[in-house]
Amino acid sequence: MLFERIRRTQKPVFIFLAAMFALGFVALGVGQGVNGINIGDLFSSGSGSSSSVSGLVSQVESHPKDAGAWLRLARTYEADSQLNAAISAFQSYLVLKPDDQSSLQATASLFEQRGSATAQKVQQAQAAANAYTQVASGSAVGSLKLGAAITHPLMNTLATPATTVASTLETNAVTDFAQAMGLRQRLVKLSPRNGNYQLQLARDAYATQSYALVAKSLQAYVTLTPTLSKANKAKLESEIAQYKLLAKTSGSGGTSGVPGA
Repeated sequence: MLFERIRRTQKPVFIFLAAMFALGFVALGVGQGVNGINIGDLFSSGSGSSSSVSGLVSQVESHPKDAGAWLRLARTYEADSQLNAAISAFQSYLVLKPDDQSSLQATASLFEQRGSATAQKVQQAQAAANAYTQVASGSAVGSLKLGAAITHPLMNTLATPATTVASTLETNAVTDFAQAMGLRQRLVKLSPRNGNYQLQLARDAYATQSYALVAKSLQAYVTLTPTLSKANKAKLESEIAQYKLLAKTSGSGGTSGVPGA
């Protein structure tokens, strides 16, 4: 399964997120079933909640099949930067309107935003864990004859909670990007000749280490974008070859088993 493979092979999320944006997408000048709905997220209200949110919440509670109300609620939460609630509301809307490309795009983007924010927390937690181990090796106590025996186990113990937090957050970030990838696969099926959809799918596939899908999507983007300059086309074709090779050597095909795919 995809997530088992991710847990075995993934590098720190913040590293591959940084590398993800180095694929050359910016240089190219490109513009910009769902499961696990959390009902608690839908009706949580943050500091920026308004009477309009309360009214919409009441409406979807009374009429859960009112797609328009779910969409208005999702957009209101999104405007208020309540990512969890916005994602859940969009998911409920997409159950009713599964082919709404605009909402599929919006939901995928929200998953990416949440995944990126979580990845930053991963970096912070790993830095905290590293700080303890660095103190152990650089402290005055560490220079004593028994320093290593006394200090290192203590510092490793102190570092364990931060390491555990980092691992949990990393899994959460990868899961969010996998959800985004599944939504973008749906968009590609709905509009297979949309080059931007292919490029966005490649980005999320990279974040989940689905290298065969990265290569496939980038190749589709090249085919669908005849206006690419020779330099950009050559760069992408070189990357495509590298990802095909990486998919073979790592066994990371990753084209199935994704939520929403």
